[in-house]
This record gives sequence, C-alpha cells and structure tokens, in this order.
Amino acid sequence: MNGMKFTRPLLRLHFLLASAWLFAQTNIVSVQQAWKQFQQNEIFKRANVSLSVQRCDNQEFLLKENAKALSPASNLKLVTTATALCLLGKEYRYETLLFYSGTIKGDTLEGDLILQGNGDPSLASERLPAPYATPDSLMRRWALAVKAAGIQYIKGNLLLDLSAYEYNPYPDYWPWGDLGNYYGAGIYALNFYDNLFRVFFDGGKQEGDPARVVKMYPDPGFLQLENQVLSGPKGSGDDAYLYSSPWSQTLFMKGTIPAESKNFAVRGSIPSPPMLVGNRLIAELAYHKIKFQSDKVILNYKGLSPRPSTVLYTYYSPPIREIAKLTNVYSLNLYAECLLRTLGKKFGKEGSTSEGARVVKEFWKSKGLDVQGWHMQDGSGLSFNNAISTAQLCWILSFMKKESCFLDFYATLPVAGVSGTVYKLGKGSSLAGNGRIKSGSLSHVSCYSGYISSSDGVMLSVALFTNQYEGSAGGVLPKMEDVLKQLAMLKVK
Repeated sequence: MNGMKFTRPLLRLHFLLASAWLFAQTNIVSVQQAWKQFQQNEIFKRANVSLSVQRCDNQEFLLKENAKALSPASNLKLVTTATALCLLGKEYRYETLLFYSGTIKGDTLEGDLILQGNGDPSLASERLPAPYATPDSLMRRWALAVKAAGIQYIKGNLLLDLSAYEYNPYPDYWPWGDLGNYYGAGIYALNFYDNLFRVFFDGGKQEGDPARVVKMYPDPGFLQLENQVLSGPKGSGDDAYLYSSPWSQTLFMKGTIPAESKNFAVRGSIPSPPMLVGNRLIAELAYHKIKFQSDKVILNYKGLSPRPSTVLYTYYSPPIREIAKLTNVYSLNLYAECLLRTLGKKFGKEGSTSEGARVVKEFWKSKGLDVQGWHMQDGSGLSFNNAISTAQLCWILSFMKKESCFLDFYATLPVAGVSGTVYKLGKGSSLAGNGRIKSGSLSHVSCYSGYISSSDGVMLSVALFTNQYEGSAGGVLPKMEDVLKQLAMLKVK
C-alpha cells in the first residue's frame, strides 16, 4: 500500500515530463500541417501569405512556402541595416561640421558661418544618452565654439550645406497621410530631434468637444493651424492625425484625443528641420552676443569644396552599430532612410533614395542572391510599392551569419517577449528570449522576420509575411505568433 502511494506520483511525474518533452519539440511535417491550417483560415483565403525558413549553418531551406515578392513593411529595415553594417562598417560615424568662409579680422568674421550636415539621423535625438547632445546643449556647443574663435560679429550669412542628400526629402510613393506624422518625417542632410515635434492638447469635458492646442515643442514655425481634433471617450488614446508637407507653413489636424486629458502629446514631423536648426542657432548666438549683419538662413544643396580647413566644431554621431540598433528596435523610418541615402552617397553616384536602393540590390546580387522580383522603393518599408520574397529575405539573414559584423547585426534585432516592437511576442513560450524578430506593419500588411533557435540549437532565419488579409491586425498577429512558436519548438537535427 505504501509502495503504491509513492509509485503513482512518480509515474504521473514521468508522464508529465515526457509530455513536456514532446510539447517542446516538433518536426517539420507538423509545421507544414500547421501552415496549411493557417492558410485555410477565413481571413487569409484571399490574402497573400508566405513563410520561408532556412538553416543558417548550411543555407538549407526547410520551408519555402509561396516565396513570391510581397510587401515586407518594416522588415525591409533588416536589409538596409545589414547592408549599412557590411559596407560602412560598424564603427562608422556621421560628422556634422561647423566652419566658416572668409577671414577673421579682430572680432569680425568677414564671410559666412557654415553648418554642414552629412545625414546624421540621430542629431540631438532624445533617444540618446549623455554625452550625446540635446537640442539645447547642441546649440550651446556651437555658439561657444564660435565665441572661442573670437568672433562677435558676422558680416555674412548662416549657410547650411545640405548637399550630402538629394533635395527631395521624401521617397517617391510615400502615402500623403503619413507625411505629417512623426513616422513619416522627411530625410535631410541636416536632421534634428528625430525631425519630430509634439503638439500638446487639452481634451474637452466630454466626448465630441473640441480639443485645444496648448503648445508645440520644438516649435516648427507653422504660421497657420487648422485644428479639427475632437475629444474622444476617456482613456481612448491617441487617434489624432497631422497633415503637412515639406517646407509647409500650414498644419492640419484631425481625429480625437481622450476627453478631460491634459497636455496630451501627439507627434508630428517637422516640415523643415534645417530651417529650424538655423533659426535656433541664430537665436543662441544672439544670446551669447554674437550678431549677424543679416539674420538670413541660406540652404545650399550644391555643396562647398574643397573640404573646409577652418572647422570650429565637429559633432560625431554614435557608431552605425548603435544607429542600426535604434533603427530596428524602435522601427525608426528616418534612420533607415538616412542609412540608405548614405549608402548611395558613399558607394553610388549621389545621396538619393533611388541610388541607395540600387547600391543595396547590387551588393546582394554580388553576393549571389537572385534579386529578380525584389523592388526597393525606400529603406524603411513605408512605401506599399516595396516587394521582396520571404526566401530572399531569409537568404540575406542567413548570409549575415557568416559576416564579421553578424553579432552587431544580431544585437540590432528586438528580442521576442522582451524588447522593442515585439516585447509581447511569444511571452511564456519557447519563443520568448529566443527569437530575434523584427515586426512590420502597414494597412492590411503584417510581417515578422529574423532569427529563431530550434529546440536542438540550430539557428534558423525566418520570414513570415501576410498581405491583404481580412479584418484587423489584432486578429492576424496571434495566428502568426502561433507559427513562430511552432518554429521555436522545431527539431531539425
């Protein structure tokens, strides 16, 4: 009798352990069956869905389901950041230069004060810790550098050299509705504060009341505001949208913010970051009693040559490995686009979106990738005209495993269930803490790509795209998550 009391719990424990082991591992046939069930779901019947899985060690594809070119959304950032690390090198830093033309006579500069931007997307970003500059401290550094040169009066102008990038701050085919919002910020050789500003609203007392604009920071200098933002239900969140265009002086706002909210912030894109920088620098110089003959800010897109020898101050960005990490963890479109244009400038003919895209595709073609069907319209994935197959993306991810910069690239990807845009993905499963996954989304487009370690320790590159599904992302993402969980339990050896 006593023996039975001990034996049954032991048998039960053995059964539970065996069940857990079976649950923790699955084979490729099970994944294929799960994929068939995935496609049969009503929301995917008329959608385009694709899944590719490749071993990183020997480049064997375990799955290549419907590997046709589809919209990758922000998963395209993986390609842009990978190429930047390979070509620019992980320690590459952007330089922003402050210098002058002409000569200094006494306390007078007989020439122009020149600020040259080279595309640093992180200049004065609030995402960077010390010792990197804040907006205010950056202006102070520049003003003190001018003062240290003994300059008190400038007979010329403040000239901003923006020649590193093309004049057009937006890639073709970006949706109009995105341009005024923070994630649709334009790309300039001289960026500032992530090229975003915040509008602070006070909600009305009840739903339907007009929302009042309290302030903007930093002030982007709009001359006309058209505010149609109303108060939504209490606790409803940010459902406000901002509309503007490059160099525009008008801001149109619509949508809702929560009723009874105070100083509710909505992020928008600065219509002309270089002009904002120029005006702020003139004001900071005036504070230090340094005056211009004319307070005119001149934007120069033709460039200045030769390289200036009279540099007053050089500001260095974080290395590319850190910029790439910010790009992927927080899915920053501006950062991806700056990397793309920099690739065009350094390895192509010009700092343009189209030239950067050409450089990226030529690089991967030279490595042996079949680029047929891959259409790259930007570096961030915001354009609906982008297209790449899950197999092509998996191939790039697997190739990166052999590169010397792989660990730096791997570190740029958010950790499933832990960080970035995938901090909820796979929580409580074998995917959490295991997958390094980048998410991507557009209207009726949801994607996941990255690396997952199989249950027996094989690193896999994975890409899962869904395009034009029915319903909302809230109904799609859990089903995609189930597929990724299955892959984390996969035994491949």
